[in-house]
Amino acid sequence: MFTLRRRALVAFTLTNAVVAVVAFMAVPLPREWWGDVSGPAALSSSALPATQFDAAVYGLRADDRSTRLTALRVLGALGDRRAVPHLIAFRDSRDDDVSREATLALARITGDPDVVHSLATRAVEHLDSVAAIGASVSPSADSELTALAGPRDPYVRGAALKALAKRSPSAAVPLIHEALASDEPPLRCFALEAALIAGDSSLLDDLRACAASADRLERRLALGALTRTGEPGAEADLIAMSAGGRRDGDRWVEVLAAETLAMAGSAAGPELWRRGVGEMADFDRATAVGRLRKDVPDALRPALQSLLCDRSSAVRVAAALALGAAGDRSASAALRDGAAGDDPLAADALGGDVRADCAVVLASLTAR
Repeated sequence: MFTLRRRALVAFTLTNAVVAVVAFMAVPLPREWWGDVSGPAALSSSALPATQFDAAVYGLRADDRSTRLTALRVLGALGDRRAVPHLIAFRDSRDDDVSREATLALARITGDPDVVHSLATRAVEHLDSVAAIGASVSPSADSELTALAGPRDPYVRGAALKALAKRSPSAAVPLIHEALASDEPPLRCFALEAALIAGDSSLLDDLRACAASADRLERRLALGALTRTGEPGAEADLIAMSAGGRRDGDRWVEVLAAETLAMAGSAAGPELWRRGVGEMADFDRATAVGRLRKDVPDALRPALQSLLCDRSSAVRVAAALALGAAGDRSASAALRDGAAGDDPLAADALGGDVRADCAVVLASLTAR
């Protein structure tokens, strides 16, 4: 084990070393494996990282910007209150991305209302701030999301509706009703996603109207929300939509309809989704699985777990990120592989820094 760990780690630069220790839970390492580090002295120069927390704090000292960003994300995922002084020091950085990641981590760990409000003020520039508010333990989160769901940028408004529907469906329903009457198609689609999450029967009339839309995306989401509320015929219409995509050779129509069925709680959804995804090309399969990283229906967990052994490393990483984000420890080994690997297909299909994402999600599993 030590030889394998050394062989994997010795090839990493400093940026990758932080990711590697988080992923491999390394024991103290010889200093030469880490290289020279300068910057804010979060640890003494003689200290060697022995845990995920230590490795992340160590990474804050790096001159390399991507290392600091990854370290900040890992500290937020670990949720260790010992990180707070370090995060506060970086919150006022002149680098906007560094400041934002420190603020996101502080919101996750402390739930401080002032920190959460500062995220709300950045929502237009950084849409992921809205999801962070929704995940916060702050008592002010609901009021901040309600304010963001008012008249403003449709993407911010839609993200706030979805986050509020997860936290407080009853508070979200009046705002969803209002958004469904919007003449902005993106906002209506976000509102339908929120309605699918909320599952509130008081929205039935709105949802029936949207189900008659000529827009296929709106119709699919409306049928999903109707299926969730038990509307007769809605589930059969979604199954028919999936079957139609299969008949026409449109795998995305087939798979997205099946995904919506699974999110709505339909027993037919998982098998239809598994079959459709299984017949896609590797890039499309990784993309389809990657869509579930923020919302994994319980019914699709067995299908995702089976993909942890897929022939494609990109699909394995996508499944691991989705399962890991949902707290499923069966993804741990694949997340370690993802943090140590370098798959261009995964990077293209999933976007962002996939290796750092794997390390961050693995850290969140450790913290649970």
